[in-house]
Amino acid sequence: MKKGFTYIELLLVLFLIIVIGVIVFGVIRVQTYFSRSRDIQRLNDLQVLFSAIQLYINSTSSPDLDGPNYFWRGVDEPWATIFISVPIEREGAGTSTCFYNKPFVIVQADFNNYKNINGKGWLPINFSEILSLPFSSLPVDPLNNYQKGFYYAYAFQRNPIQFELSAKLESPEFGFGGISDKTSTDNGNDPYRYEIGSKLDIIPPLAP
Repeated sequence: MKKGFTYIELLLVLFLIIVIGVIVFGVIRVQTYFSRSRDIQRLNDLQVLFSAIQLYINSTSSPDLDGPNYFWRGVDEPWATIFISVPIEREGAGTSTCFYNKPFVIVQADFNNYKNINGKGWLPINFSEILSLPFSSLPVDPLNNYQKGFYYAYAFQRNPIQFELSAKLESPEFGFGGISDKTSTDNGNDPYRYEIGSKLDIIPPLAP
């Protein structure tokens, strides 16, 4: 004698499928919400840093964009450097790498100092004498993960003075080809990272 599913069993299976679908959809919506929120923070952070660097340049007679602790770090100088926001103890990026056939030194601050504004932080400019500075510690990426590309990057040119900041965005809405694409429409040279600054080809395209 063959036994099939009863209507109650079929309804129960259907109900479980619907419940699982609702849970999965809810998880995706929550992840999308947090990704978008982190991207909004990234966009705001880079705008704040951009304004602070401009303020520093305009209010300082001899602006030093690699700060008091580094020398010859402009991309037009012997030790072309990209400064990143991930502290070296958390995830070492290595001391140097090559982007598009040009060598760059990768510099990371230590965990005790990476948010400092006195030139010892991940962004090496000494902001401590700027009276109207909009932050008391340096902003860093919400995830701050080098291997996944979620970090803030900074580089500069000495002559003439120019600088650039960049960040990887997480939400498909703001990423390459998204409905509010911020990465390929910012006039920079990297379609996969959001770039802001006075010159947007200083930092070479980085791995997405």
